[in-house]
Amino acid sequence: TGELIAATAQADYVELQLPRGGNVPPHVLDIAVSFYVVSGSGKLKVDNETFAMAPGDIATSGPGTSREWTNTGDSTLKVLVVKHKA
Repeated sequence: TGELIAATAQADYVELQLPRGGNVPPHVLDIAVSFYVVSGSGKLKVDNETFAMAPGDIATSGPGTSREWTNTGDSTLKVLVVKHKA
């Protein structure tokens, strides 16, 4: 689940927490989104590419791209999600 933790004129900042085995289904937004893994491990799928993500990893997906998260670790996956406002 995601919780809005801050908002500015430029971006919304969301803390995403996925329990072990949890998944955020594929979805598309019309804005760029950046991800920073705080703890845990998982897979981020952007369009047809899949990335193994671990603490300290950063990724960005552009507007109009499909994105999906899966927690592949043994603990809660925590990700800071930055939704860049157009």
